[in-house]
Amino acid sequence: MPTHVELHDQLVAHGHALAGRLGRLEGERAHQDSLHASVGSVRPARPALDGLIVEMREELAHVETTLHRMAVGTFGLCAGCGAEIPGERLATSPHTEHCDACESPSPAPSLAEVSAQHTDVRRLFASILDLVDGIAADDESSQGSSGRAGAALTLLADLENELTRHFALEERGRFLAEAVAAAPHLTSRATALEAEHASLQRAAAEISEAARQAGRSHPSWRALRRRLGAFSLELLRHEDEENALIAHAWLDDEGGGG
Repeated sequence: MPTHVELHDQLVAHGHALAGRLGRLEGERAHQDSLHASVGSVRPARPALDGLIVEMREELAHVETTLHRMAVGTFGLCAGCGAEIPGERLATSPHTEHCDACESPSPAPSLAEVSAQHTDVRRLFASILDLVDGIAADDESSQGSSGRAGAALTLLADLENELTRHFALEERGRFLAEAVAAAPHLTSRATALEAEHASLQRAAAEISEAARQAGRSHPSWRALRRRLGAFSLELLRHEDEENALIAHAWLDDEGGGG
């Protein structure tokens, strides 16, 4: 278990990394805005990119708040009752400000939450594809490719993290297990879908690594665009099959539809 000094150093490093990633994304957004302004076009909607920037700002604020609490000596003390927060909990959630007794337990995620994450993943994918399309279409001497490549690498890393959170949320909610309990004949389909989580995460990690290796090679980015397109179709198929299985179990088997 890390000491407070080690946690402090980890948070400082994490804050620096976050600030760097945030700066690159904000720089790419500003670059896109200036391009549209120069030709008098309307700024396009970018909910995924804008949402990521907001999330990173919030995370950076959490880091800064935690570092301040360390500086003034309140880190590790519950803001509600003043008791010491267990070190094991601080090691995994250094931003927490309450002990177990003062913090309300997190409810199990709803199907709506999982569906909302499906939408977020699709929007994130759309932003990545737009960036990679731009890189692949540029000529070798384009000055904008480097900034777009950096932003694409950041979003691909976020996609890996988002898929990890998304699959963990699904498994914590145990939606497929509940569907199987309602409709046992769907067991094999549910088992196959849960097994796909690991392979989809590996595929996302491999694409991120390929993007890091691509550098400024436009043929490599064009090949990566084809891989992203195929992966997008595979991920969408997976999500559609999960939704269909849950709907079949609860609407048909429990609802009397067949």
